[in-house]
Amino acid sequence: MKKLAKFLAILSALLISVVLVISLVVDVDKYRPQVVEAANQKINGTLELGKLSLSFWGQFRIDVSSLKLRDGSGREVVSVDHAYFHVPLMSLISGSPMLTLEMNQPTLHVVKNREGQLNLVGLAKTVAPASGSVPLSVPLSVPFAAIAYRAHMGIELNHAFIHYRDELTGLKADVKDLNAGLRMAPKVAGSDGPIHPLVYRGTFTAPSLSVQFPPTGVKVASAGKVGSGAYMDIREIRCGFNYEKLLLDFSDCSAKVFSGTVKGTSQFSFKTKIPQYSFRTEVSGLNMSQAIESKMAMFKNTLTGTAKLTFRGQGASFDFDSAMTALSGSGSLRVEKAVFATIDVMKMVKDGLNESLKKLGEKIPALKGQLITTLPNFVSKYETVSADFTIAEGKFRAPDLIAQAIPNQGIDLKGNTTVGIKDYSLNTSWDLIDTYNLTHLRDISIEEADVQVAHVFAEGNAPVHITVHADCTIMAPCYSYTEIPAYLSKIAITNIGNALAGKSRDVLRKKAESLINKIVPKDLPPGLPPDLKAKLKGLLH
Repeated sequence: MKKLAKFLAILSALLISVVLVISLVVDVDKYRPQVVEAANQKINGTLELGKLSLSFWGQFRIDVSSLKLRDGSGREVVSVDHAYFHVPLMSLISGSPMLTLEMNQPTLHVVKNREGQLNLVGLAKTVAPASGSVPLSVPLSVPFAAIAYRAHMGIELNHAFIHYRDELTGLKADVKDLNAGLRMAPKVAGSDGPIHPLVYRGTFTAPSLSVQFPPTGVKVASAGKVGSGAYMDIREIRCGFNYEKLLLDFSDCSAKVFSGTVKGTSQFSFKTKIPQYSFRTEVSGLNMSQAIESKMAMFKNTLTGTAKLTFRGQGASFDFDSAMTALSGSGSLRVEKAVFATIDVMKMVKDGLNESLKKLGEKIPALKGQLITTLPNFVSKYETVSADFTIAEGKFRAPDLIAQAIPNQGIDLKGNTTVGIKDYSLNTSWDLIDTYNLTHLRDISIEEADVQVAHVFAEGNAPVHITVHADCTIMAPCYSYTEIPAYLSKIAITNIGNALAGKSRDVLRKKAESLINKIVPKDLPPGLPPDLKAKLKGLLH
């Protein structure tokens, strides 16, 4: 055993010496011009490499002191001060080598030009396949070929900064401290089976992503000013992905946005001419006030409060208009401690009621001059606003929107809401319910034909409610109160009729009682049967 240990120690020392000698003697930097020239022949741009150095400590590694990649117009696409290629020795021994390019603190400039092309995609030269070429099929029984085709390739980005810019729309996005890993490997069917096309797997994380939308000049009511463009800050981004057989899957994705958490999965299929996609999303703790202040059009005229959302859907195309038309799905929404951002429910109720009371005063003189003047001067606040919704044919539909007011702080709301996703068209029918009698409409009483009619607009013990319609657009809603006068008129006429009928019954009862008293003595003879006495007394009541 001692001899074996001594032999292994000597062998290890020899191997370390060989590695040291190779590392010191072999000058890989002399091949740099050839590498750069070969690369530049394959791309629409220029590649610049700094000094190359070789190392064999636990891995085959070539360090690059600097790397710069420019596109065909000379604009910088990638730059990094330190990068290296490495192949772990164990991956070579196992027969499945892993070649990885690792870049520390790289900067990437991604630009989408006015023609819709990305500069990264434009770097690759299009190579026409040779005539008569056939797909390569390599049996695994050929050792070296099998090892070559089992090779894995990868890219690691550590603390990367990515700047994206769309020249047509003006959209800008910055990702800081991005950590991303991509693995490219052939999928082998069996020990002697064919080798399938590459499989791409990876993960990426980033502490923040800042998106600056182009200026719109849209005035946001909650902010009270015209912004220089919408923005969004996304934090704690994490996602895994897998690309295989024209299917791209994103799994276990999560991020923080507007103080809330977004989680989801999605799949994109490129098997058809128009890409297909499906997704599932869960949102919790979303601060809607921050969303509105971001000045994004999709949040304007929505709600403040804390939102929870689930949504599952599918669609097709990456073109915005086509994608919005093809998008379909269903979900649920719940916002707690909510306030409508720009829709003043109190004003809506006051305007609708006063407009209707003026019309009713022309038909019912006793109602003339009755107006709602004591409505509290505050916006309606809600414990919850909830809805199940669907998206289809470019429309968002919530047929059962329910807004439950905080006691004595708002008007309850129920109804149907439809919003156009592309054109922001609006079509609603809302039932506004004055559960806490904030309008005091229930208290209105009138006198008709010497009869006092209490609670003229109340249906029994139920709270007063009215129906309001809204159309035009979500940016500028138009309200219609046409149903209110007819509805209130019907209730008022019913209550007045009941009161007058009650008076008639009282008058008839008194006349009948007087007549009975004349016919039937109050002191009935003692000899009458008990049942007859009861019937005669019953006539007086």
